Amino acid sequence: MEVNDYLPTHIRVFSDANGAFNPEILRDVLHTDLPGLDKDKVSEYINTAATDDLYRYLLLVQCNALNVALPEMFEEMGSYTEMLLPNNILRQDSVLERLVTGIPEEDWLDAVQIIGWMYQYYNTEPKQAVFDGLKKNVKITKDKIPAATQLFTPDWIVRYMVENSLGRIFVEARIWGLGFRGTESERIAMEKEIAEEMGWKYYLPEAEQTPEVRAQLNELNPKSYPLTPNFNVEDIKIIDPGMGSGHILVYAFDVLMQIYRTAGYSDRDAVKLILEKNLFGLDIDKRAYQLAHFALMMKARQYNRRIFSENIKPQVYHPMGSSDGEEYGSLLGFRCEDIVGDRGEDLGFRDKDLAVGDKPNRFLSDGDTYNPAYDDELRVWNFRRLAPTIAEI
Repeated sequence: MEVNDYLPTHIRVFSDANGAFNPEILRDVLHTDLPGLDKDKVSEYINTAATDDLYRYLLLVQCNALNVALPEMFEEMGSYTEMLLPNNILRQDSVLERLVTGIPEEDWLDAVQIIGWMYQYYNTEPKQAVFDGLKKNVKITKDKIPAATQLFTPDWIVRYMVENSLGRIFVEARIWGLGFRGTESERIAMEKEIAEEMGWKYYLPEAEQTPEVRAQLNELNPKSYPLTPNFNVEDIKIIDPGMGSGHILVYAFDVLMQIYRTAGYSDRDAVKLILEKNLFGLDIDKRAYQLAHFALMMKARQYNRRIFSENIKPQVYHPMGSSDGEEYGSLLGFRCEDIVGDRGEDLGFRDKDLAVGDKPNRFLSDGDTYNPAYDDELRVWNFRRLAPTIAEI
């Protein structure tokens, strides 16, 4: 947040303006308008030259201040939390110093990439412990599933998936929705031109079709997509049912912003609509859910500097309190219309939505009763797993 200048105080907490490990907040502490800051306590730390204690206190106050804008990421902490911070936090070989000096500052500009890779590394040892247990016939319990299944999706794969699903909807709307009836080579050239205009390097035009196949596709397409001159980007819904740290959703955010801009929306309105209407995510790992929420808010802040004060939240969820959801992580135990928001509101998903979940369970949650819908669910899953993991409407 500080590298991107997203902190409300605009004062760096870990580094200075030159990117060195010299926390700017220590120099400007008496002039910092930070909610919850006790100036008398600050003065006491300064007068006793207790710089480490002062810095630990400032970190705590800063995190509590961010709780207002990002409660899912920054939980409100009591003063006891200071005791959990390591000693000598300002020394040159501390964790913070290594974060600041060991990672180029430009790498922090792409929040979702660095968060995703670091979280996967964080899970390396727990993941290895799970697989070592499997070799000894130790069952994977529900609390171990996140560590066993976290795998960060590389950037090129994310771009390929989003550009050839969400991007394709836009390209087809531009071409077929306006009544294009040219040759196949003209259609392919037009798809390439639109993709190049949008900067989509991984977009692949639909293969050349025979006149007979094209005629059939032209009949089918209007029934499957809103490919008309009245195409409305607000109607698009995208769900990543295993969102991890939100890599797919964050890039989908960028692509949606491009589409909204071509439709004449302001960035501020587009950000609000994307978070409220377009993007949805699920994950059984609570930490991953928090990171995805944070990554989407950082992306929203990139386009709307007032987003933290507008009480707009990403539609991403963690199945807290649902034992089946946490243990099996399967969307196929629910109907699409059963996916609701945190206030119980209908999110608009229906059976036609394309969502890929975990392989269906042969038995119900008691482990003994055969699932009567297993055969049908398996057929649906085998079909859906061939499609991108984001929904298209």
